[in-house]
Amino acid sequence: MKFTPPPPTFFIGLTLIITITNAIVVYSRANNQTINTISQEPEYITQAKKNIIGVWYAEDNPTYIWEFKENGTLINRSDSDPSRTQTYKIVNT
Repeated sequence: MKFTPPPPTFFIGLTLIITITNAIVVYSRANNQTINTISQEPEYITQAKKNIIGVWYAEDNPTYIWEFKENGTLINRSDSDPSRTQTYKIVNT
């Protein structure tokens, strides 16, 4: 049984895939934007979404409240006004 090496195109393709993968990793690290492989968004956007969820209030007027929900809903309320439901989106700026 004689060993037959793979064709040269195999090595060219493999080299190309490795080069592209390295370029993506270097670019991602250079810009401090780790890609979330599940949603294909930068990690800092994913983290910002997690950080904003909850109830927020103005320090100078604690009766004015913002409630950010995971589904993109924002509820504004205060003692003097009826609550208002809006939507929000964290974007890459």
